[in-house]
Amino acid sequence: MTIIDCTHPRAAHQHGTYLAWAKDGCRCPPCDRAARRHSKGVRHRTITGTHTYVDATPAREHVRSLLEAGLTLGQVESRSGLDRTAIRVLLGTFPGRPTSKRVTRKTQRALLAVKAEHVGAEAGGYVHAAGTRRRLQALIAAGWTGLYLTERLGMSSATIPKITRTNIEAPVLASTRAAVIDLYDELSLQVPPAGRGRTRARSLARGRGWAPPLAWDDDTIDHPDAEPYAANDFIDKHDVDETAVERVVTGDAVDFLTVAERREVVRRLHAQGFSDGQIGRRAGFADRTALRIRQELGLAAVEAEPGLSGHFGAAGERRRRAARETAAS
Repeated sequence: MTIIDCTHPRAAHQHGTYLAWAKDGCRCPPCDRAARRHSKGVRHRTITGTHTYVDATPAREHVRSLLEAGLTLGQVESRSGLDRTAIRVLLGTFPGRPTSKRVTRKTQRALLAVKAEHVGAEAGGYVHAAGTRRRLQALIAAGWTGLYLTERLGMSSATIPKITRTNIEAPVLASTRAAVIDLYDELSLQVPPAGRGRTRARSLARGRGWAPPLAWDDDTIDHPDAEPYAANDFIDKHDVDETAVERVVTGDAVDFLTVAERREVVRRLHAQGFSDGQIGRRAGFADRTALRIRQELGLAAVEAEPGLSGHFGAAGERRRRAARETAAS
């Protein structure tokens, strides 16, 4: 008979237990009896199919789905009552430890009891970023600048670009989502003030394919698989951005003009004596488009005057001629 006391600083195995017999090598009568009971229990569970351990795959896949839904490892730990080390071993992310192949039935029940619907219950919890990202993109598409949204939300200047550009799987804080929802509900039905900022915001959103607020259904905007309606169907064709029109009329390039803005550009440039071709070159659309819009407005045709450029008049023509001569030399 060998009697060995436990020397593990953390485990503190007690005599008369299977762990003292297996881990410490103690062979005292109480530990021998515990080992026989354990062996008998294993044989019984094997025969009856009531194993203490079960396949770890269902629990592992469930935990992964929770993390993908936005729960943190700490939240899974606190809600399941399990140590995060055991959860990391289950997931195969604990250094130096192989991925768990089996878990106890108790562990499986504890993990499966954690539901994804609980995501974001705590103020510091993480949630899926899809709805937050789409709301911010939609507000920018409507003409609200990133700087204005940053100031209203009280975020750093890098937060909104990070949310709107990163992969849709990256989670955001539940508190961030709540703040964005409140701001979206306030601003999505308002027209941003006219100005260069509104024009730039709309151009940025159009270049990146971001849908405006009306393209999203409030009931599905948070669903990762939701798709916006065709963005062009929801552009306010009667909304004229005075800054955008003036930029085009004075020769500055603008990435996007609504139908109403194109009509206004044609009307103003026609009044200055521009021909259809000159209007098209100045505004950045085809000559036939300028012709069609002019005819819709009931305006008479204007012949191109010698020296009148489609962009900057005679001065622009001289600059282009000089550029051509420089390129030829």
